[in-house]
Amino acid sequence: MRGYQMLLAVFLLISLCTMVSTAGEDTLILEVTKISDPKCGKYMQDHTKPVLKIRYVRLLHTASNDDNGDQVSSTKVWCLKKSFVSNILCQPKSNGYNSVEGKYTFECIYNGAPPPSINVFIFAVGTDSQMMSSQIEYRYKEDTMRMFNFLKPENVMAQKFTHNSHLHIRNITYTVNKKPQYVSTQLFVYAQFFSYLTDDNCLNKYPDSLIADHGLYIRKGNEESYTRIYFDPVDAGEKLVKPVII
Repeated sequence: MRGYQMLLAVFLLISLCTMVSTAGEDTLILEVTKISDPKCGKYMQDHTKPVLKIRYVRLLHTASNDDNGDQVSSTKVWCLKKSFVSNILCQPKSNGYNSVEGKYTFECIYNGAPPPSINVFIFAVGTDSQMMSSQIEYRYKEDTMRMFNFLKPENVMAQKFTHNSHLHIRNITYTVNKKPQYVSTQLFVYAQFFSYLTDDNCLNKYPDSLIADHGLYIRKGNEESYTRIYFDPVDAGEKLVKPVII
C-alpha cells in the first residue's frame, strides 16, 4: 500500500511539473515593422514611441468540438467550433519592449498541459496615451491593459485620425528552455512546423494584416491577418464567443 501511495505521489508531481512552466524558461519575442521599412514604414506608428502596445499574448492549442472534424476556412466561424485545450499566457519581461529594435520580449507560463503545437494567437493591444479609440467592448486583463484612463468621451472626441499609426507584427519567435517551440501551419494537421513565423510585407493581407486600435485580436497559425474578438479566454477549456459580424 505504501509503495502504491509513493508511486501515486510521484505521478502527481510529474503531472504538475508538465503543466506549469517556470518563469524565464519560455520566451516569446515579437518584432514589429519599423517606420524605416521601405514597403510599409509610411503606414506604421513610430516604433521608438509607439501609441499602440502589445500588453500580453496568448498561445493556444485548439481541439474540434465536431465529431466529423470538418475544417472551416473562416476565422469567425472556426473560432465557434473550437475549445482551447492549452492556454499559454505571455507577459512582458520588466519593460518588455526595446524601442530601438522594435522588439517585445515576453515570459510565458502554461495554463494546462504543454501543447503538441500552437495554432492560435491572441494579442491584447493597449495604449499609453490618448488616441481616437472605440469603446471597450471586450473581456480582458485590466491589470495589464490599463485602458480606462484613455477612454473619456470628451478626450476621445477631440482626437484626429492619423494614417500612420498602425501596428504590424513582423516576426514571431517562441522558445521553450531555449529551444524553438513549433507553430502549426495548418488547422488540424501538425506534421509541418516552423520555429518562427515571419511577415515582411504588411500589404499582403491589407487591411487585415494591420492593427489600428486597442483591443483583442486573434490570428490562426501562420496566417498574416488579425480578427477582432471580444472575449479573452483565461483558462484552458474555454470557448470563444462569436466575433463581430462584418
